[in-house]
Amino acid sequence: MSSPRPARRRPVLAHLWLVVVSVFVLAPLVVVVVNSFSSVAYSIIPPPGLSLRWYRNLGSIPDLSVGLRNSLTVSLIATALSVLIGFGAAYGFSRRRSRLGPGLAASLQLPFVIPRVALGLAFFVLWLRFGVYGSQYGLVVSHVVITLPITAALFAAALADVPPESEEAAHDLGAGRLYTITRVVLPQLRSAFIGAALLAFIISFDEVEMTLFLADRDTITLPIAMFNYVQRYQDPTAAALSTVMIVIGLLLGGAGLLAARRAVRRRNVL
Repeated sequence: MSSPRPARRRPVLAHLWLVVVSVFVLAPLVVVVVNSFSSVAYSIIPPPGLSLRWYRNLGSIPDLSVGLRNSLTVSLIATALSVLIGFGAAYGFSRRRSRLGPGLAASLQLPFVIPRVALGLAFFVLWLRFGVYGSQYGLVVSHVVITLPITAALFAAALADVPPESEEAAHDLGAGRLYTITRVVLPQLRSAFIGAALLAFIISFDEVEMTLFLADRDTITLPIAMFNYVQRYQDPTAAALSTVMIVIGLLLGGAGLLAARRAVRRRNVL
């Protein structure tokens, strides 16, 4: 008669491995959050005391304020453009069959696999040639390029669940192409739009490697401003800003998941 012990050990080992991985992932974040409340002007864990002075210090650093403003401007514009272009590309590839379609669809994914340093150098040379180096225009276009693979892939996956027969039925009833897209297709892609926008914004906002080649002092983004600050100072101000960004990221992610669940429930009801 075989012993059941090995079968019982598997769940225990699986849970233990899950705990180890969770600690490995969350430990750096916990260190940053705890350090942001330190009462001393240097990083030490555990802190000798608790204080909010580093959160109050965030508004008194001009470079961080400029970086935040630039990051929000570039990320919001790049997100809007990436979502629009990504949807258009995915819709065209899914509804228009051609020999060039697979090759063009694959080319959209190239920025995802090319190292960001190589992309940054390429855009650096290109923007110098066209006289837009150090401008927000160059940053926006560059960020659209690196976020487009994600948005296009998300819309392609979502459009696979939208039956073309629903569009054909709308056409048979006299609806035009624009009306069909806005009234038939887009309502079924609400969760895809939310997910694509959130991912594109997060990727653009957190971009560092490529932006190092493209931003000057006037167009510096927040991650680069934080990096420059840490190079000069070792106080927990950067930890305080990182904590704020972590909280905002969690809120955005939670909002995206909630919207996706509501969309799934609404689709199941229909």
